Amino acid sequence: LALFMWEHAAFGSADYWWHGEGVWCWSYDMCSKILMSEQARKSAFGCIASCSPDLFASGILIFLPNLADPECEWKMIRNV
Repeated sequence: LALFMWEHAAFGSADYWWHGEGVWCWSYDMCSKILMSEQARKSAFGCIASCSPDLFASGILIFLPNLADPECEWKMIRNV
């Protein structure tokens, strides 16, 4: 958390800033909107590619891509 907060301040305490391989945001509302938007997701931690240990179930929601296709698995699970 300290690194997250330091980087937020280092990038001028803006709404968005760059970290690792992706963009981070400060507010919960922005984060929620991003998570619900279309994304090609992959296994990552802190916007840096990472392995997925076997302890995670296959097809876990946080690793599924959210695609434009209304039949995509992510949308089908979220809309149940």
